[in-house]
Amino acid sequence: GKIRVYTFEGNAWALKGQPVAGAGPGDKGGRSLAFSRDGLNLAVGSPAVESGSGHTRVYTFDDDAGAWTQKGAPLPGGGAYSGPGHNIAMNTDGTVVAIGAPFAHESGQTSGRVRLFAWKEEAKNGAGGTSPAWVTKGEPVDGEPGDTSGFSVSISGKGNMIAIGGPQFHFAADADALFTNAAVAP
Repeated sequence: GKIRVYTFEGNAWALKGQPVAGAGPGDKGGRSLAFSRDGLNLAVGSPAVESGSGHTRVYTFDDDAGAWTQKGAPLPGGGAYSGPGHNIAMNTDGTVVAIGAPFAHESGQTSGRVRLFAWKEEAKNGAGGTSPAWVTKGEPVDGEPGDTSGFSVSISGKGNMIAIGGPQFHFAADADALFTNAAVAP
């Protein structure tokens, strides 16, 4: 995948910085995108990277360098073929990211899961100190078997409320028949 960001200048769209490259071949980087309100923070979902365990990367635009720079480590996925990064959302100031994984199966076949991460300037690190990093915000929110919860996700401006779409709700038998092979096949 490759992501290009444009800004409207005068009467035309102009490229803002260089394109953001995906995480690797077949990663489906850019399957989902989210901006902060000011357009200076960009979240990129890559649901197929790392054998389908996926991740989401967040970038900040550096005005001095005129380039997008990665902010922290990639936000981890939810296990092989769970589809994390299929849909993502970012709060207004770019400090909270919600990541949908509609094919996750922690609560049953294709139940889906949404995980949230918050940016902390002083997060505890393994060396006993602190450094800026993404940390989990609360527990993951799981759907019911067959829901594909996290197929769509939206977050409030402050990042303290989320809406989660589960389009297969009440069609669990059909959802399992439809998604089982896609969710577990190599």
